[in-house]
Amino acid sequence: MKTLSAFLAEPKTYLGSVIGKPKANTRMAFGGIKNEEDIRDLIAYMKEASAK
Repeated sequence: MKTLSAFLAEPKTYLGSVIGKPKANTRMAFGGIKNEEDIRDLIAYMKEASAK
């Protein structure tokens, strides 16, 4: 879940690391979730929803 958590926190930085740059040079509507508790809650919700 570290990968998903990293993407949810800072998507441009995460995608940049995948392509070997400091940040991805792209526009996206999703700027990330800064609150770690919100990230954990979202991941828990996604796990629960996908188990159904």
